[in-house]
Amino acid sequence: MARDSAQDLVVVVTEADIACAVPLDPSECAIAQAIRRMYGSQHVEVGKSVIQAEIPAGRGQKGGVQRWRLRRREREDILHFDRTGEWKELGPLVARKTEGTAYSLPAKAEQNRRKRAGKAASVPQRKNKREPDVRLLTHKRAAVI
Repeated sequence: MARDSAQDLVVVVTEADIACAVPLDPSECAIAQAIRRMYGSQHVEVGKSVIQAEIPAGRGQKGGVQRWRLRRREREDILHFDRTGEWKELGPLVARKTEGTAYSLPAKAEQNRRKRAGKAASVPQRKNKREPDVRLLTHKRAAVI
């Protein structure tokens, strides 16, 4: 499982990366090719909004599988490449760190827990659990739940 990255990932897409890239393939797109070339990664997957890559220790990054968030410009570049097979603009791309953001697993889990707690509090509780809960489904019939 990928862990959230504490550092931004800088990727420079070149003509060679674009020539080797396969549209609509998350592990063979131009950004994935550039990450393999620059960081020596074996496993890279580029989604619509997130990059997951296995980065060897060193090279300015901690080792292991990490996750980064794509900015709007990079997402538009990926969509354009998938549709046309052409890369919009060469140059450095910056994938943002995900540690401490909405993509962070602990923060997301806490957010989901709060949602569930709010939903549970809004459902009225029956006074006597042995009595059936009758709610009107339509104006003509009622259901016992």
